[in-house]
Amino acid sequence: HALVQDSPLVTREGIRSYLGAPLRTASGATLGALCVLGPEARSFSPADVAKLEALAHDVMLCLQRKRASTGE
Repeated sequence: HALVQDSPLVTREGIRSYLGAPLRTASGATLGALCVLGPEARSFSPADVAKLEALAHDVMLCLQRKRASTGE
């Protein structure tokens, strides 16, 4: 992927592996991504993807609870 290969994270920081899961609100809006970056090239298993997606879901639950408790 040329877009990724040209990223400063890859060219200057040496990031060689990336796995990301979107952080989505209950209404479906994407706020960002929870990412795992590494200096060595590697592939991620379906179990790795599922774990990161579950963690991203938990992060969103925490953010929603925090937002509800502060009235934002």
